[in-house]
Amino acid sequence: MKKLVLLLTVVLLVASNSHAGVVQTFGIGANATAQGEAVVAHANDPFAVYYNPAGLTLIKKPMVTTGVMIYDARVEITNFRLNSSAAPGANFNTGPSDFESDCDPIYNPNIGFAMPINDKWGFGIAVYAPYGLHLEWDKDYTKNPGALYASESKYARKVLTPAFGYKVTDKLAVGFGISLGQSISDAGKTYPPNPAMGPSPTYLKLESEDDFNWSFNVGVMYRPIDKVSLGVTYRSRAEGDFDGDVLRNEVKISTVTMDYDHPECVQAGVRYFASKDLSVEFDMTWTRWGILDEQVEKTPIAPGGGFHHDRNWNDEIQYKIGLEWKITDAFALRTGYTYDPTPVPNSTFDLGWPDTDRNVYNIGFGWDITERWRLDGVIQHVRSTSVRQINGDSGELNHVYGPIVSGGTGGAIPADTVAVAFGDEGILWGYGMNLSYTF
Repeated sequence: MKKLVLLLTVVLLVASNSHAGVVQTFGIGANATAQGEAVVAHANDPFAVYYNPAGLTLIKKPMVTTGVMIYDARVEITNFRLNSSAAPGANFNTGPSDFESDCDPIYNPNIGFAMPINDKWGFGIAVYAPYGLHLEWDKDYTKNPGALYASESKYARKVLTPAFGYKVTDKLAVGFGISLGQSISDAGKTYPPNPAMGPSPTYLKLESEDDFNWSFNVGVMYRPIDKVSLGVTYRSRAEGDFDGDVLRNEVKISTVTMDYDHPECVQAGVRYFASKDLSVEFDMTWTRWGILDEQVEKTPIAPGGGFHHDRNWNDEIQYKIGLEWKITDAFALRTGYTYDPTPVPNSTFDLGWPDTDRNVYNIGFGWDITERWRLDGVIQHVRSTSVRQINGDSGELNHVYGPIVSGGTGGAIPADTVAVAFGDEGILWGYGMNLSYTF
């Protein structure tokens, strides 16, 4: 009991200090991450509370795992230009045409505990970040013209999830978990000098958070024959009710509120056990990004009482494949791949969410150092499938840069004739490690 109380204390400390790193998690725990998250049919460590709580019935002894993912990500913008149909061939961009995000490495810790209660029931609890993005850019729009739309964007959720698994029969198990979460959302941009804002460039930032939200996970795992296991998990929508402050040049000038939810998703997969040492799994994850049709940051300082952004995101399906090969009794090699299509259409693309279609490559290992201690590691590489081309079709960007060009030309170029064009590519390297102890 003392060990469990100590563990729960550590869990809560990690929950208060965890940070997310990307638009959507690329893996929770080194084990699942190395397999491209294709583990819903055989989730067999404490992070089954997320991937499939029915997998808690696979854990035969109490175990605890803790680790961290380190993300080193950047977004590269190339050939940035501001064109107008009123002046064919002209480029009204006065800054560099190529620039990139300026982010420090991001550390995303996780911790989990799982144990059998009896022959039928399993229990688990874990802390992790299922969603997150954090991008920073140079605030100086003469060095980074993208700062006129976004110089910083942050959106993250961290959760504490207790869950139970129940073995209905030797072949069928079910599970259920509740995720208790806290979310943050920050956005910053630079305004050029103008009479309304002052004689110098102005940096405006919106800082908000949702102190408490919740969602749930429901999972089923079925093994009809020894060589095949099937799994499916539903993760519910989490409503976000954000409130915070508006800062101008780091001084609070107003307040802001925003309703913005984390989407629901369904992950399903099948694992084939080719032998006792080799298994491969294929999963698909459908995410209901379509709930994000608009984003409204309500604040008294904005015209009309708020900053309005059209989203109109699309529901999408990720495709995942993972492999685990036990080379020896103590050492396993893992690898995985995910194709992750962007939900963001060109019509509402912006530099706060510079998302692209992505390939996610993973390779990792599991090493049983002793009978009780295990070390899992993973290296991850994420890259856009190709450079995404925005060719004046983003109404969200045109709406922002049109008035800037029109004002800069004394009204000679009408705002509604301006089109923003550039190439967008995302690159990420991730490194993860988990250390586990079995009691």
